[in-house]
Amino acid sequence: MELKRISLLAALLAILPVVTPAQPPANTVLPATVKVESFGIENVKSDRVEMVARLGLYPERSFKTHQLGFFAMRVNEIPVYVASLYGEFQLKKGEMLMLPDLHITVYFRDIPSLDPIRKMVQDQRASVTGQIAADIDASTLEKIALRSLHPRIVVPFSKDIPVAVPGGSLGATAALAMLDMATQAGPFASSVLGTIAPGKDAPWRNRLATEEVRHLVLVRTHGVLTDTDGSIPLDYIQLGFWISPTTVVVPAEAIRPWDFDPDASARLGAGATVDKKSIELTVTPLVADAGKPTAWSLQAKDFKITYDGSPAKESVVNTAKGGTTQIRERGSANNYALLRFRDGITGNPVKFADPGAQDWERLGVLRLQRSSIGGDPKVEVVLVPANLESKQVHLTQQVDDSAFGSPLFTENGVVGMVVDENFAVITSAIKHVDN
Repeated sequence: MELKRISLLAALLAILPVVTPAQPPANTVLPATVKVESFGIENVKSDRVEMVARLGLYPERSFKTHQLGFFAMRVNEIPVYVASLYGEFQLKKGEMLMLPDLHITVYFRDIPSLDPIRKMVQDQRASVTGQIAADIDASTLEKIALRSLHPRIVVPFSKDIPVAVPGGSLGATAALAMLDMATQAGPFASSVLGTIAPGKDAPWRNRLATEEVRHLVLVRTHGVLTDTDGSIPLDYIQLGFWISPTTVVVPAEAIRPWDFDPDASARLGAGATVDKKSIELTVTPLVADAGKPTAWSLQAKDFKITYDGSPAKESVVNTAKGGTTQIRERGSANNYALLRFRDGITGNPVKFADPGAQDWERLGVLRLQRSSIGGDPKVEVVLVPANLESKQVHLTQQVDDSAFGSPLFTENGVVGMVVDENFAVITSAIKHVDN
C-alpha cells in the first residue's frame, strides 16, 4: 500500500470516535479552516435579497469527495439554504481549495423581521455560520478500519466578515430605501404585495420547524457487507412519517439501502454479501414524547413491512470505484414502503392535502442535519418550487439525500414524500395501499 494511503488512514483513525457495530458511525470533525474569500449583496428587490459567497477550504488532512453539503447555515442569524455542490473535489493538506460561488436568496416573507438584513447593509458586515459535510473517498482498508462504507467528515465554521454592497454608499442607500419600503408597507400595500408581503410565510415556516416535525421518524438501517477484503458495516439514516395512527411511510431505499448505493451495489455485484443476520431496522420518533418508548425495532416485531416497492434498476456511474453499476431507481413512483406497527404503538399522522394545482411556487421540505456533531437529531426547513408530473412531484430546485423521506408540505397539508434529489412520490399513490 502506498505511504500516503497509510498516512491518511492513521490520521483519520486518530480523530475518529470508537463505535460499536450497531451504531451509525459518528461524524468526524476534520481539522480545517474555512476562509470566506468574499461575501456580497448582489441585489435587493421588493421581496428578497440575493447574496453570493465565495468560500475556500484549507484542510490539515488530504481527502477527496464528490459532494459537499452545507448545513445549519445562517447569515446574521437568518437560516438560509445552500444547495450541495457536486463534482470531484480533491483537497490537499495545506492547500486552499476555492469552492464555486454559493448563491443565497432570502425572501422577506420567510422572516419575521427585516432588521438583520438592514443591519447587514448598514454595517456592511455579517456573521456567517454553518457546517460543511462530505463523504470522503476511501480505500476498502480505510472503510473497514473506519467502520463505515461512507466515512463522513464535518467542518464547522463561524465568521464575521465584510459585506460588499454593489454601488458602494449610493447602492447601500438605495438598498435601505427598498427595505424601508417593504418594512413600512401598510394594509393597502400588503394587499397588493399579497403572498410576498414581509413576514407572510414566517408563521408557516415556524410551524413546519416546531409542530410538523412531530409527524416524522428516523429510520436507521444497519447491515454488514462482507467480501474477500473483510467486513464493512453499512449504516444509513433516512426520514419517514406517520400516514395513519399505525402506519409509517418511508422510501423503499430505507428498507434495502444497499440496492440504491452505487458503491455497495458494485461490491454485491462482484460477489460481496450482506449478512441477513446482521440486518437491523429501527425507527425512532424525531421528537419523543415523555414517557413513551424512543425506539422500535423490526427484529423485536414492533412493526412489520406491509408493502415494499421495488423500483426498476438503472445504470449509474460509480464515482467510488469507477465504471458503471446497476442500482434501484430513486426517482420512481414505486420508491416507498409501508411499516405497520403492532397494537399499542401509535403515532401522529400528517394531514393530507389535495395536490390540486399543477405547479407550486414553494413546498416545504424538512431536511435532516446529518452533519450534527452529537446531540439530538435536527431538521431545517427548505422551501422549493415544484410541479406535478403524473404520480410524481418534480422538484425544480434540487435537494440532497438529507431530505429523502421528508413530507412535502403545502400550507394545507402534505402532498408527497421526497425520494430523490428532484422527485417526490405523490401521497395519493401511497394512501390507496394503506387503506
